[in-house]
Amino acid sequence: MSFVPQTASEVESSPDFELKHTTSNGIKIYIRELTEEQADSIIVATRDDEFLSYQEDSKRLMVTIKDDEIVEGEFDDTDDTMEVMDFMVDNGL
Repeated sequence: MSFVPQTASEVESSPDFELKHTTSNGIKIYIRELTEEQADSIIVATRDDEFLSYQEDSKRLMVTIKDDEIVEGEFDDTDDTMEVMDFMVDNGL
């Protein structure tokens, strides 16, 4: 079972993911909070693991969407990277 849907439209319509921020470049940042058990069930080096974010007291999935596509890996544009990183720092992600 995968926690991250395959398409951007599935993430956007999922009741499990919440739109937390849209950058000035139009990148949408969706968050799904996970229980300890859900986070522990994610296998290292899988697709879900790529989106997993651990904090001291919470675990979540963070999915970024640009141009109606899930961004997997790094952004091609430095400005996009900086905007997402700023959001993450500002929100303790």
